[in-house]
Amino acid sequence: MSPLVFSCLFVFLFVLQNTCAEERPTEDGVKAAYLYNFGKFMRHPEADAGKNDICILGRNTIAKVLEDSKSSDKGDAHPIRNYDKAADARNCEIVYMGASESEHIEKDLAALQGSNVLTVSDVPQFLEKGGMIQLLLQNNRIRFAVNLDAVGRTNIQLSSELLKVAVYVNSSARTEDKP
Repeated sequence: MSPLVFSCLFVFLFVLQNTCAEERPTEDGVKAAYLYNFGKFMRHPEADAGKNDICILGRNTIAKVLEDSKSSDKGDAHPIRNYDKAADARNCEIVYMGASESEHIEKDLAALQGSNVLTVSDVPQFLEKGGMIQLLLQNNRIRFAVNLDAVGRTNIQLSSELLKVAVYVNSSARTEDKP
């Protein structure tokens, strides 16, 4: 196991521990940990010294989990912002679109087009609609899939270490093993 993968797992477990105290991790807790860690495994052209804003589009319970984990982890503060309109989130590094946005996903993605925003959602067919990272529930575990074509339309670069742990990576050159 490479040192980078090991440190990713360590950070992931640390965030989960802080997010969920000694309880079993909730689905939102795991998703929040993923959002924090996606920022650590991407290069963003406007990133400020490795700190990533995580923006939540619409109404979603994950916002509270992110805020709670932010307040318990003082050394690694990520600004958390909530928006009702996708156009207002164009300056974020990561935008999470939850179930409340399912009817508006295509419109939201169109509003974010041309910006350097990593789009993440757990809405079904998110990758097919042009999203970048889709959170999936597989065998009672939260996993993720990546649409490299959508990422490639931005100046964002995802680490190969992140792509190695994805359950599926979609690109024009690679279309096998779709979830």
